[in-house]
Amino acid sequence: MLTGGGLWEIVGRYLRGEAIADEERTEKSDNSLYFKQGSGSEHSGSSLYHQYRELRSGIELQSHAQQLSQRYRSLVESAPQEYREDIQRSGERMLAPFLSPHSNTWLNSTEIDRWFDSLSEQYPYVSNIHSWYKEGYLSEIGPQGARPADRERLLSAQTIYWPCALNNHWYLLTISKTEECINITCADSFNYHEQHPYFFSLGMKLINALYGSDCPLIAYNSEHIPRQNNGFDCGPAICATAKRKCENRDLRAPINYTHFRLEMAQTIIDRFQDPREFSLGIHSLLKRRTPSLKSTAQSSTVIDLERPETQRLRRRGIKV
Repeated sequence: MLTGGGLWEIVGRYLRGEAIADEERTEKSDNSLYFKQGSGSEHSGSSLYHQYRELRSGIELQSHAQQLSQRYRSLVESAPQEYREDIQRSGERMLAPFLSPHSNTWLNSTEIDRWFDSLSEQYPYVSNIHSWYKEGYLSEIGPQGARPADRERLLSAQTIYWPCALNNHWYLLTISKTEECINITCADSFNYHEQHPYFFSLGMKLINALYGSDCPLIAYNSEHIPRQNNGFDCGPAICATAKRKCENRDLRAPINYTHFRLEMAQTIIDRFQDPREFSLGIHSLLKRRTPSLKSTAQSSTVIDLERPETQRLRRRGIKV
């Protein structure tokens, strides 16, 4: 993006109407700042219009990020002291690329699981499994398991999303049910398809836990999605992919995963209006962790059981 005098020269020339050949252009049906359906090369005008569009989009995104940051600060100020750090850190992680130049902040289980919880609320046929549930959880959703409510929820869902991580990279495991079969698919924003068989195996174990010997025909597929262009947007990538699936969008269409963080932040903060509820969202996720997680956790576990958030909860007397 241009800076300094060159940037404002573009703005002035655009406002004066210079060198814009196709003002009567036809926009695509989806012109979201987050879901970019094309590169823009099909426009016949000069690059001036596209430079202005880039500038305008950048200003709008920055303004949106600042507004969301203010909402996070308001939540922090009104929250009880013991919840403030959790809320502040969550907002910082989500908005860091917009408010902290050259920030390489990735999203952790807290933000990812909040997003998928909200997606399940928005789409009744969707259910999700929290990212730190591993094989120990599967034994608890069996016919005689300790989680009958979770079992019923997963059996009744048409689509199940299970965000997972392997070697510090997020993957999206999807179980989708049709009349003919159950589809197990995996996607990640580096398209590491050679890693997907591990998640296919995890999906198979989930299906066996739910259906046992009555398990229907199963199909496997690695999905190809746009690559992330940095080292910290694998989390937003799987979140955007899940939403595209819910809305029957083209999974291969270009998208800016960094920009999609704003939609995630907006959705999460709208869902948790009350400061106590916002932070309790973290606590409830920790409490729902399976007792056997510590013994079954492998290198693919996304939650660090000794991370600062967990240590703070222990100091407050919350059992995790």
